[in-house]
Amino acid sequence: MDGPEPRRGADHNVMREVNRSLVLAVVKEGGRVSRASIARATTLAKPTVSAIVDELIADGLVREVGTGTTATSGGRPPIMLEYNASSQFVLGVHIGARRTTLEVADGSGAEVARRQFSTPAGSAEAAVTAIAARARSAVPAGAELAAVGAVLPGLTDFHRGVCVLAPNLGWRDVPIAELLTGELGAPVHVHNAGQAAAVAENLEGAGGKVDDLALLYAGTGLSAGVLAGGRVLHGTTGTAGEIGHCR
Repeated sequence: MDGPEPRRGADHNVMREVNRSLVLAVVKEGGRVSRASIARATTLAKPTVSAIVDELIADGLVREVGTGTTATSGGRPPIMLEYNASSQFVLGVHIGARRTTLEVADGSGAEVARRQFSTPAGSAEAAVTAIAARARSAVPAGAELAAVGAVLPGLTDFHRGVCVLAPNLGWRDVPIAELLTGELGAPVHVHNAGQAAAVAENLEGAGGKVDDLALLYAGTGLSAGVLAGGRVLHGTTGTAGEIGHCR
C-alpha cells in the first residue's frame, strides 16, 4: 500500500545499549554496588540488570569483589560489583603551537602516562601521524583506547572534527578526527583550546559549575570558549565565541 511509513518504536538494540550504559554508569559512580541496588537505582527489572551485569563482567568492564552485608530481612549476602578502571583508557592530546602534550588516563580518570614534546614540523598529516605514534607508545601494552580528545590552537569545527584554521601551525581544513581515528582506532572529539579550557574551568576551576560563562584563553594566540546552559556553545560551524586572531 502507498502512504507514509508506519511509525516504529525504539529499536531493541538501541534500548539494550542505553540500558547497558545506564547500568555501567551506576557501577562507576557507586563504588561497590550489588545487582539489587543497581536495579533500584535504574528502575530496571532485576533479570535485565543481571543479564547486563553478566555481559559487562564477560567484557571485563565490571568485576565481582566479594560479598556485602546481609539485609536485616535475611537471605544470602549480595555479591558486590565494582568498575574495572583498567578495562578502558582515554587519551587527551593538546597540540600546541610549540609543544604537544599527551595524557593517558584509565576509566576512572587517573593519570597513567604523560608525554610532552615539541610539536612535529612538516605537513599536518605528517605531524598527526608522528603524534599518534607517540600516543600509542604511551598506552599500556594490550590496552585499547575508548576515546580520544584532541585540542588545537585554532578554529575547529567540532561537528566535523576538522581544524578549520590554525595560523600558528599553518594548518587549514585538516580532518583531525578522521586522521587520528585512522591512526588510533578510537572515536575522536576535537575542540579548540578555549572551548576545552572553558569546560575544565567549569568542572574543576574558577568556573564553579555555573551554567553560563565565557573564558578568554591567552597562549601563543588568543582564543575563547563559551558555555551556555551548561553546554559548550559550538555554533553552526563550531567556532562560536571566537574573537579573531593576529599572528
